[in-house]
Amino acid sequence: LFKKGEVVWYADFTACFNDGMSYRKYLASIPADLACDVMVWAYSGSYGVCVDLDEGSLINHAASKEANREAWELGDEKPNIIIDEETNLHIASVDINPGDELLMDYLSFDDDESYDLLGLGTW
Repeated sequence: LFKKGEVVWYADFTACFNDGMSYRKYLASIPADLACDVMVWAYSGSYGVCVDLDEGSLINHAASKEANREAWELGDEKPNIIIDEETNLHIASVDINPGDELLMDYLSFDDDESYDLLGLGTW
């Protein structure tokens, strides 16, 4: 059980790369099947490209506002984890019970356009 406001996950095992070439070199240094997973799990923004190499990769997406809704989203699920702006920690936005799916709004921190700015192409 995570009570509202409690830390759900610490980003201790997050690999971040400030430029596209460093990210490419990392992908080339790991087994191909793992590199495919890393590419799917990665997110980007003004901070570069990052990937969570722990249970953070198991947090799924749910839109916090209609503009962030993906075409494949069904139902009205809402995020139950947010990033605290002061501490940058991932905290529960509501009480999360055992068995509840962990959900964040990916579009609150991920910017697909930044891949192109890093020389990694576009989605």
